[in-house]
Amino acid sequence: RVVEVLRRWARKDAPNVIALAADFTQPLDLPGLGAAQLDGMLLANALHFVPEGEAVLRRLVERVRPGGRLVVVEYDQRTASRWVPAPIPPARLAQLAAAVHLSAPTITRTRPSAFGGTLYVAVTERLPD
Repeated sequence: RVVEVLRRWARKDAPNVIALAADFTQPLDLPGLGAAQLDGMLLANALHFVPEGEAVLRRLVERVRPGGRLVVVEYDQRTASRWVPAPIPPARLAQLAAAVHLSAPTITRTRPSAFGGTLYVAVTERLPD
């Protein structure tokens, strides 16, 4: 439902935004864009479901142009649970970013989660090749 809300918003207010429902652990098929690079990407409450986060993030970052931004929303949680099987606390995000050619992440906002712990929003940029 959220993706459809984003699609409606994009059609009306942000025609350059692509709201995509896909298995992000697989190569992204962006209809009409082929191998074009994106200006940015939002990953909200997603990476913590992927045990091989570095490999997935590396593949996603390849779709972002140098200087493009990646925004990540994750839990600042240090122990795994069935709801967050592969936690990405800020220190881990910094390690992942360095490994996949992204700038050091900047946390722009935090807030308590209704499900316990704290959510954070971080932004990073793809470094020049």
